[in-house]
Amino acid sequence: MNRPPSNYIVVSSADLRNFLFALFQKSGVPEDKNQYLTECLIENELRGVYSHGSRLAIQYVNQFKNGELNPIAAVQVVEDSPAVLTIDGGGGLGYFPAAEL
Repeated sequence: MNRPPSNYIVVSSADLRNFLFALFQKSGVPEDKNQYLTECLIENELRGVYSHGSRLAIQYVNQFKNGELNPIAAVQVVEDSPAVLTIDGGGGLGYFPAAEL
């Protein structure tokens, strides 16, 4: 179960949204993907799913910086048949290929 941390600072969703957007922008995430990623993290926070919220931002930024994740990954359909859809996420975060389904 997701529980709020014992020590925390209350931040408005608007301030957090602005901070995350600026953070991902400096990491090279294109504006459209940045808006979607920021909204996903904010929505998770607001739903109380802290494990998949803003706490992941520093991890994502470090992975972009270290070349472990591609901030400008292009999503491509590799195979589309009646039984299987194979999508290549281009080495980026899974949010983006999942959103294109």
